[in-house]
Amino acid sequence: MQTVGMQEAKKSTKAAQATATKERLIGIARAQFAERGYEAVSLDDILKEANLTKGAIYHHFGDKKGLFRAVVTLVQSEVAAKARRVGQAQTEPIEALLAVCRSFFSQLRKPDVMRIVCMEAGVFLSWAECAEIDDMHMLAVMREFVAASQASGLLASLDTEAITRVITGSIYQTVEWASHDRTPSRIAMGEEVVLSLVQAAAHA
Repeated sequence: MQTVGMQEAKKSTKAAQATATKERLIGIARAQFAERGYEAVSLDDILKEANLTKGAIYHHFGDKKGLFRAVVTLVQSEVAAKARRVGQAQTEPIEALLAVCRSFFSQLRKPDVMRIVCMEAGVFLSWAECAEIDDMHMLAVMREFVAASQASGLLASLDTEAITRVITGSIYQTVEWASHDRTPSRIAMGEEVVLSLVQAAAHA
């Protein structure tokens, strides 16, 4: 029994070390991708800072693209989680939906998030990969709050998935439009339009 217990303890320690290594690589890669862009960063750059060998990346992510996918997933999950918290802080369903939209605009306009999620994810990952990440995170949150608004009687005559994708797509397009020449006013204008359209649809 003691031997079994020791083996389980070793497995647990090994798993914790593997998780710590994976998280460290993602954190370092995220900072470097945000600062210099995917193409300008090499695996050697990341491994040098992490003080690890290429075997660590191959084991956890397969290759550089796999590591980038993990970074995009992490950033999206953080954006979605914060938007959900902001939405849940509201008492009225339509105000919650509007708060989620504002949160997405606020977070996606941050230079590091803008670069990773809006500028480079669609370039270096496949459409299917981006769609899967979106569906698990940003779209999932938007869908949740759209459905809540519909349950309260607002937007009830419209298709849930269509509303979810039109609003989220509009937010993405606005931020991508602004990212080309770093024009903050474009995001503000786009945000005003999206929020106005959601409010108008809700009270139609």
